[in-house]
Amino acid sequence: MSICLKRVDLKSYGPLGDKTLNFKKLNLIYGPNETGKTFLTEFLLQSVFRHPLSVKWPMRDLPGQGKVLLSGIEEQDTSFTPSSRKKLEDFWEESHSGLPTNMARLLVVKGGELELVCSNKESNHSVLMHIFSQEAFFTQILKGISKTTQSALIEDGEIIGDNRSDLSFRQELINDRRNIEKLIDDINDNYSLGPLREKQMILENLNREVEIQEKAKRYLAFQLDNQIQDLEKEKEKIPANDLEAIRDDIRDCELKFKDKRNLSNEFDNNKRVLDDYPWLNEAVQIWEAQKLDTAHKPNRVLLWLAGILSILGLIGTVTQTVLFGNVQLGAWSLLIPVISTSMLFIGLILIGLYIWRQHTWSKSIGESDEREAIKTEFKTRFNRSANSLTDLKVHLEKIREEHYHTEDLKTKLDEIDESISSLTMRIEENFYELIAEKPTRDEWYSKYESLKQHKEKINDKLGQLTREFDRLNIKEDELNSIPAEEHYDREKLEKLILEKEDIHEQLRQIEEELGILKQRACQETGDSFTEEWGTIHQNAREKLENLELRYKQTTAKIIGQIGISRVLEIIQTQEEEKVRKNLASKEVVEVLSKITGHYGPIDMDGDQLIVTGNYGDFGIEDLSTGAREQVYLTLRMGFASKLAGGKPLFMVLDDAFQHSDWARRERLFDSVFKLIDAGWQVTYLTMDDHIRDLCCELGNKRLGNEFVFEAIG
Repeated sequence: MSICLKRVDLKSYGPLGDKTLNFKKLNLIYGPNETGKTFLTEFLLQSVFRHPLSVKWPMRDLPGQGKVLLSGIEEQDTSFTPSSRKKLEDFWEESHSGLPTNMARLLVVKGGELELVCSNKESNHSVLMHIFSQEAFFTQILKGISKTTQSALIEDGEIIGDNRSDLSFRQELINDRRNIEKLIDDINDNYSLGPLREKQMILENLNREVEIQEKAKRYLAFQLDNQIQDLEKEKEKIPANDLEAIRDDIRDCELKFKDKRNLSNEFDNNKRVLDDYPWLNEAVQIWEAQKLDTAHKPNRVLLWLAGILSILGLIGTVTQTVLFGNVQLGAWSLLIPVISTSMLFIGLILIGLYIWRQHTWSKSIGESDEREAIKTEFKTRFNRSANSLTDLKVHLEKIREEHYHTEDLKTKLDEIDESISSLTMRIEENFYELIAEKPTRDEWYSKYESLKQHKEKINDKLGQLTREFDRLNIKEDELNSIPAEEHYDREKLEKLILEKEDIHEQLRQIEEELGILKQRACQETGDSFTEEWGTIHQNAREKLENLELRYKQTTAKIIGQIGISRVLEIIQTQEEEKVRKNLASKEVVEVLSKITGHYGPIDMDGDQLIVTGNYGDFGIEDLSTGAREQVYLTLRMGFASKLAGGKPLFMVLDDAFQHSDWARRERLFDSVFKLIDAGWQVTYLTMDDHIRDLCCELGNKRLGNEFVFEAIG
């Protein structure tokens, strides 16, 4: 049973998007450039194969997701994805000699790679090793190793080889190292271990001590600067404007309290009028409305007079009617009735007046309780009597002005209270911003004085620290935050500086005697003659260290490259043996015989590749182009089939025939159909219209339903 592609499922995969491809024996995938053919090939490579990358075909990052189903590996279809840990090669074991075979390079042929004919610069051997082994890997490594190094040997700890390239450079380093070592020995004898070095050591010690004092000075300046900054921040927490505002508000508030005390005393003495005046005003209104002035009892004389007149008028009227009703008395007959009627009428009026006065008097008797209550309350409030409405009104006018004045006092007190409240709130808020607490009124002045004194102390301390900082004469960018080994001592620093100047003078005299040695040293180190000895000596040692390092690196490089060359020789031998064995293997011979029909085993004779045919052995370069391509294509199949235990597999041709002329393409497709007849599956991807038409014509004709055409893009 052959191993073949069954289905590819893609999701959001670049230009292909979401797509499912089903595969048969021959599969043609056609599409113009940039439609996803190469993406599909790279997806197959990265999903199915363990080592998909090659020098000639770098992979891109995958733009989506998907999976590949292969049949024939296991009983069930086997799924592969780019992230699968197990790949196609993991299903078979291989000989441990040489390196693992790159199945991707055998089964996937990119455009033009089918033309395996050797150029003038390549032998059949190198072409075969490049395709069916890791020859490209070896070549890439050996490019960085010179031929001289590759041929060198290591014997008894020594590198043996031609004095060229890296080996020549290594010898130059040895010579340079000897020269600089001799120079350093002379400097040590005449300078480093002599009077100059002694003075320089003294100077170095002085420099260290001066540096320690300078650091201590800069560190002291740093500490002073931090203290100044801290005090500045502390000072900023007590702004002068805020202190002045607190002081002014406390003064204003105290003045308001004083005004309040004065007004409160006056108000307390007069505040009763605020209650008395409204009461008296209401009492006057009630007295007037109810007419509470005292009414007199009606005189009974009025009643007697009214009764007499009424009786006389009644008698006159009756008499006139009874006695003289029919007698004509002349004028008296008219006068008597008038007088009698008038007397009766007047009597009745007087009786009514008496009754009204009696009612009024009776009513005044009923209202006397309220009048008495007003009089009693008036007596209680004002300590005097009031017997009439006039008394009430007179006293009302008397206290009216006092009432208005007292109301004005109350208004002023309310305003003062509001002002005191506002000032108190502002004072408390200002204190809270400064000391995070709200002191009582009794504490205001003491807290203010405390803040004032604290700020004065800050100002004094700031002045002291600033003067001390200025005396150090240190710039801001010279401050040192790292604690020094010693405390700063100004007198000690001045003394050290004088000692340094004296040592410098002694050194100048000694260095004049070492001019010749210095000239020689400068030639070696490249320093100027005016450079100090310490620098020259240090540069000489640095040059020696650099030479030593370069010598070690060069030696290590040469030894490593020699070792790599020996290891690669062993691996290359194993690779050649592996390729040779695979060429003569049963699987490769069977595939070659089945596909070509008349070619048998292949062997390597040096750089020559020998093919056994029905009529003798041939060098592969003697075969026709078509036969040569057919042999190389068959070799790919044979190697892959051998790794797979003799099973036919699948082959992906990504425009492998694009550089062939039209007639040659037909012959190449004959080879493809022979592959398919041998049980292989072939998938061809192309953008070429002629190849598409040719493949469709031959595929439909020779395979029918086993041919699949898929157009993309």
